[in-house]
Amino acid sequence: MIDREHFVADDFDAEEFAKSLSASCESDVELQKQRRAIQSLIDDTSHSLKKNVYKNYTQFIETSKEISYLESEMYQLSHLLTDQKKTLGAFSRLSLTDHKIQGSVAMDDLGDASDDDEKNITSVLETVEGCSHITEVPNRHCIQSGHFVEINPATQMEARFVRAYLLNDSLLIAAHIKHRRGPVKYRFQALFELDSLAVVNVADTSDIQNAFKVLMFPDTYMYQAENASAKIQWLDLIDKTKQHHKAKRDKQRKSLESLSRHDSIHRRSEAAIDAARQQAELLEADWLQDAPDDLDVFIAQRDFEGALELIEKTKTYLSGLTENHAVRDIRNRIEHRSKHLAEVLVKELRGSPVGSLRGGPRAARKAVGLLLRLGRAAQACNLFLKNRNKVMVHSQQQLKVEGSVVLYVAKLASVFFDGLLESVQEFQRAFAGNPDSSSAFVVWADEQLRVFVDQFTRQLANCKNLGTVAECVEAALKECEKLCVAGLDFTYTMHKLMLESLADSINESRDRLIEACRLKAAEETWKPMDFRTDEKLLSTLVLEMNNIGIDDFSNLVFDGGKVDLSGTTVSFCKATHSFVQEGLRLYIPELYGVFIESTSSLFQEQLIIIQDALAEDQYLQEHPFILKNATFILETMLPVVEETVQTAFGRASPELHDLHAELEYLMESGGEPSGADGGGDDDAGIAEGTVESETDSDGEVV
Repeated sequence: MIDREHFVADDFDAEEFAKSLSASCESDVELQKQRRAIQSLIDDTSHSLKKNVYKNYTQFIETSKEISYLESEMYQLSHLLTDQKKTLGAFSRLSLTDHKIQGSVAMDDLGDASDDDEKNITSVLETVEGCSHITEVPNRHCIQSGHFVEINPATQMEARFVRAYLLNDSLLIAAHIKHRRGPVKYRFQALFELDSLAVVNVADTSDIQNAFKVLMFPDTYMYQAENASAKIQWLDLIDKTKQHHKAKRDKQRKSLESLSRHDSIHRRSEAAIDAARQQAELLEADWLQDAPDDLDVFIAQRDFEGALELIEKTKTYLSGLTENHAVRDIRNRIEHRSKHLAEVLVKELRGSPVGSLRGGPRAARKAVGLLLRLGRAAQACNLFLKNRNKVMVHSQQQLKVEGSVVLYVAKLASVFFDGLLESVQEFQRAFAGNPDSSSAFVVWADEQLRVFVDQFTRQLANCKNLGTVAECVEAALKECEKLCVAGLDFTYTMHKLMLESLADSINESRDRLIEACRLKAAEETWKPMDFRTDEKLLSTLVLEMNNIGIDDFSNLVFDGGKVDLSGTTVSFCKATHSFVQEGLRLYIPELYGVFIESTSSLFQEQLIIIQDALAEDQYLQEHPFILKNATFILETMLPVVEETVQTAFGRASPELHDLHAELEYLMESGGEPSGADGGGDDDAGIAEGTVESETDSDGEVV
């Protein structure tokens, strides 16, 4: 049995306790039992602390009031003594000059408003921006106004100039607008109900004089008056106004109670008197009178569900009562707490991504659900999506940028789409009863996808191998298919966003192949390939050509190891087949034109190389052999490519079929191929490289 007293001992060592507890437990079951006992002890302690906070809260407010009254009286006495001291000093010096309090000029710079005008609530609306809701309470009027300097209680530094308006039931604080236009001079900051606040005097120090605190559980505010007399005047006036407001409310309750004892008052009918008496009894319910204070406690203890249940219970209870001043007063006080609860929940959702990860999706879902019950669906949706964005960005930042680009892109896509899928599922749970918010999520998801594709394509830009690009795209599209489980299909959007990048990759790969073929042709002697000294290499070549689709390649072998083709032609066939296969892995309908044009350019460029060789005098004896290579390219290799493309696209390619006519030009003496203008050289710039580098190069992560 775990003893509570053991944990509060001065010599308690948590690490040693954990070691001894682990050593004493012989099995996992016992260890779990001890864990449950400790958790039960934690829950009991937490419950006890909450009860103590609630129990001491009322006493805290009353004590604060008494302290305020006592310090007010002490400062009145101090002020009287100071005035007498100044009077005696003036007589002793026989001086008629007056002493101007330091800082008064700075206060006057904010502008004055006459007291007569300030007494009217309309003048407050004209000079303070964003306080129109104060007119919702009838008979509310302004008693006093004045300038103060707001002090930060933590740093004891001046924060800003404010103007305070003491109303008959509350205290309004407005901040000074520096660059104002028109009659508006201030901006609404806060409205404190007199029933819920306590004003405490602050003793003068070397840094701060004439200051007092306003306690509005759980917050504390500090303000500095212009001088000591102004501070005392405000403290007295706030105290008298609170007493007057309380007396007025007590009088209203008594007047409602008296209706049941005087049937003849105002000649009310017995039914009206009974209704008024019944409503008065309903309004006198203890839980209803304590509801505003209970809400403050719930919010301070972070019991948001309890606070919301009390708000809903109070609103339902008040909806069944006849509207009057007392009902409106309670409703306004509850509404004020409701706004405060919403602000706290907003802060919960705006927390750091690390905090969101620790709390898990359930923490955000709980805050969202409470905001929805408060009628703030749009704000809840916006904050939920921002919270999910932080979580996803944080997850992606944890990835290490190392290794091959394929490995990194696969991890990046997995993290992104897993996070997006989790966001979909959490959104569906949190906003199950709010289908109108779905469109906002789709727009947000589309924006997130655009950011991902932008990052994804930057990685592809460093890939020199079309096969590597194809692997990256396949990995990303495979991860994208996960969203279909949740009812989202972004495949088409992915294709659209990647279209330009994929087209660039195809064109760049084509240009590298063309350059490699040119370099190979520059060293070509236009002689048959000789493998008589390496039969294994010849077997490998025959197997590779058979895999390409040229089944009768062995018929070209003669003299026990020679191949009746040039090395340039064989290299071209292998590179073109690799290009077509890798390009088809990237194929989407929008890339049809780019792919066919690039493939045609490869054949046209090879025909230009053959035409240049036919024009060389040194190769006059090799013309039949050169034409045999051209015939192989157009009559054997080109049909293989056409068949592959037709199988993939489901239709023939007229652009490739038209290349067969080039053979007739080559057969004619001095004929030029129709593609002699350079084929695909007009598109992207030609990159340096070789066939081997195209096939084997593998990009690294940007």
